[in-house]
Amino acid sequence: MLIMHDGCRMRTITDDEFADKLQAASGFRPGWPPAGFTDPAQELRRAMDALRHNPFLLNSTRISGFIYNERTGNLRELELDTLLTQPGPTAPVVGVVDSAVDLGS
Repeated sequence: MLIMHDGCRMRTITDDEFADKLQAASGFRPGWPPAGFTDPAQELRRAMDALRHNPFLLNSTRISGFIYNERTGNLRELELDTLLTQPGPTAPVVGVVDSAVDLGS
């Protein structure tokens, strides 16, 4: 299960800004790309797709993803539901489910 929150700071900072702040705070610059993003749903789809194609996970592993709305306390689920024809015939499409779970405030 992956959960991303819609107020993630990685949406508003560039990779260089993140690396600069980390270096200023710790004295070390990351040797990996921070991979900032602007769309949490798209980033969640990318992460779910990466897990789906991970050779260390069983084919029967259920991968689920949610976006947490910090303002309302709701979770919106994204599901792997059908197969894509692009970029490859086995890549899953992730679709938004029209339901939300209220976790309270």
